[in-house]
Amino acid sequence: MGDKKSLIRINYLLLLLLSSCIEKFVPEIPESDGELVVEGYVTDRPEDYVIRLSRSRAIDLKKSLPETGATVKILEGEAIEHPLTESADGAYVSKAGDFVGQVGSKYTLDIVTADGVHYQSSTERMIKTPAIDSVYFEREVRFTDVEDQLVDGIKILVDTHDPTNSTRYYKWEWKEDWEYKATYPNSYGWVPGDRITDPGHPVFNPSPNVFCYNTNSSKQVLIASTNTLEKDVLSRFEIKYINTLGGELASLYSILVKQYAITENAYKYWRELKGLSESQGTLFDKQPYALPGNVGNLNDPEEVVLGYFEALSVDEERIFIRREQLKELDFPTNTCYYEKIDSVNYWSVQDYLDQGYLIYGVGGFLASFVHMVPRDCADCTYHGSLEKPDYLP
Repeated sequence: MGDKKSLIRINYLLLLLLSSCIEKFVPEIPESDGELVVEGYVTDRPEDYVIRLSRSRAIDLKKSLPETGATVKILEGEAIEHPLTESADGAYVSKAGDFVGQVGSKYTLDIVTADGVHYQSSTERMIKTPAIDSVYFEREVRFTDVEDQLVDGIKILVDTHDPTNSTRYYKWEWKEDWEYKATYPNSYGWVPGDRITDPGHPVFNPSPNVFCYNTNSSKQVLIASTNTLEKDVLSRFEIKYINTLGGELASLYSILVKQYAITENAYKYWRELKGLSESQGTLFDKQPYALPGNVGNLNDPEEVVLGYFEALSVDEERIFIRREQLKELDFPTNTCYYEKIDSVNYWSVQDYLDQGYLIYGVGGFLASFVHMVPRDCADCTYHGSLEKPDYLP
């Protein structure tokens, strides 16, 4: 028995000795700036033209690496130069009014990085974009991606056509805004007392945070071609689907759809990038292989540059959708309706305020209690910004 115990002790000591000699192996990952990424275009609208430069993200990084200190300009034709100013890290801007793109003119993006590397895009001629015929919505029930349950919603659709049959390749972007309305606005504030002889009292709040606003923009590639069709006509192209689980359709919703005519080469690029991004992640994450665009290193044609500079004319249309227009849709019950509206006596109000409650209403005449609800049901800033876009009614 003694020999057995001695053997166990020896094995244990050997294990301790071996473990003390083992060091954690951390593989060295070589640092790399990645490929240059170019995002931006010039349009025929008097707006800020922004060219964003960055380096493609390494697998272990969560944020892109901005390319700062570059000299960026847009060449118009063969003689006119429009310089851009770096307004933020990697963002180079031509302010509205500096110049406006013209249909039929040719544009080239010219970049010289801080370390002297010269990049240039192919020359792009701005072609005329046909007008949008209509932007509208239709109800549709779909399965959710996560829980595989049926939910109600609407799809935003666009119709367009080119009577000259010369466009054939289209791209869209959208920007949406929606209004959030607080279920139980915090109509009263609270004046605290000494908590010994005076608990405090409610005071009317003339400006409760009732309406707040959110905005979002497209991040997917939206393209279509009529090249295989007899006529240059697109009908019922889906721009976006919105279900009733979120708050977008709860009060007032607006979407601005921008339409662009693009070249065949641009269409091929966006089509391939769309396939890559849908299988891997966002547009300029590290991809299984590098997809070159129309920008290149003038001194090293083998270097891969991501992104595609375009010269685009624009047609756009905005629609507004009010909750009253969606009466046939099934909306989930507002969770705030399930929240218990607590009737709280004056002596307990401060405790509730400390827990994140707000005062929704007061008791009757000479009553010494108030009605309180959680902050997310009473203050709209919990769900958005008080700043209302100018174009919303």
